[in-house]
Amino acid sequence: MTAIPTSTARITCLCGAISEPGSKLVQQTFPIKEELCHCNPCRQTTGALAPAFANFKVHPTQETLDKCDVYESSTKVRRSVPPDCTLFCKTCGTKVFVAISNDQGQIDHYSALAGCIERNPQQVKEGDQWTKDVIEVMHHAFLSDTNDGGLAGHLLKVDGNTPKFYETDDENAELSISVVEAMIAKSRAVPTPPIDAQLTAECRCGGVDLRILRADFAERDKDIKEHYSYPIDKYVAGLCACRSCRLHFGTSLVPWAYIPVGNLNVASTGRKVVFGHAALEPGSNPGTTLKHSETSKGVIRSWCGSCGASVFFWSAERKGREEVVDISVGIIRAESGVMAREWLEWRDLLSYDHEGTDQALVRQVKQSIEAEAKE
Repeated sequence: MTAIPTSTARITCLCGAISEPGSKLVQQTFPIKEELCHCNPCRQTTGALAPAFANFKVHPTQETLDKCDVYESSTKVRRSVPPDCTLFCKTCGTKVFVAISNDQGQIDHYSALAGCIERNPQQVKEGDQWTKDVIEVMHHAFLSDTNDGGLAGHLLKVDGNTPKFYETDDENAELSISVVEAMIAKSRAVPTPPIDAQLTAECRCGGVDLRILRADFAERDKDIKEHYSYPIDKYVAGLCACRSCRLHFGTSLVPWAYIPVGNLNVASTGRKVVFGHAALEPGSNPGTTLKHSETSKGVIRSWCGSCGASVFFWSAERKGREEVVDISVGIIRAESGVMAREWLEWRDLLSYDHEGTDQALVRQVKQSIEAEAKE
């Protein structure tokens, strides 16, 4: 099969304000060979479980940079090079780039979040052949930050190939599959929290700090539709591969937990989080740095205006399910690990798999989640 050049792609955001040509990518053909990063900073500044990045050989234009808000991390984010910056669209909140600095603190290069890479309609017409996989996973990095293996637990193999597993980003800290499997097994043994427990959901900068009541579909939440209410003491979670979620997070597999809106409180005020069109009003959620945008008719996405982490998806088009909001699992902080298995039930749910830009990952994760749901 003829290799598809990366020059046929573009790097864009959900609202389209940002667009950079794929010719700026270092790798010249797809799939781009990269790692999935499971570190806390990457997860908590995106809301995703394990983003991938593609290096630029030249900087984005100043026009593009002017359209981005910037979060400068106070800790080492990737490849042990401080200080790194996350850049996200001022209008729609899409996480588009990270800036990697050199030892002198100057920007060495930019990397695009791989979920923002897609077919350039000016280069390739819709329906024409294009790559089915933007990235090829070579290894998993920073698994020590997950406690439970995170998304790597569903990607022990990809298309028959076994990626490498690293405790950090050090090639000398390689983990065996058996170690990753032991991490998963340990997380599954953590008991469901008591009825009065609360789960923390917090972005990287702490500007969005929420508390989630434990699921109680036997009593308090019994009127919520059945799709969201099994088992009675856990919330349902799943992954989405649709274009809009992919772009907003900058990653091809987006993790959501489905929570009744009344079960979410702002930690600093104790107030319920305001959703829907009321959230678009200035000051709608005091005590948080939440920003909201109606990214399509009846769909409101929310993110941290400080660090850029994607937080919520709310839709008026759910026809009777407006009482449920999607919260990004990447900002959830559970004792067992990033999959929060003592709080969440990961069903055989991978929405819009046909829209996925990394079909090898979609196939493997879907197969793994379906197998786990049957256990």
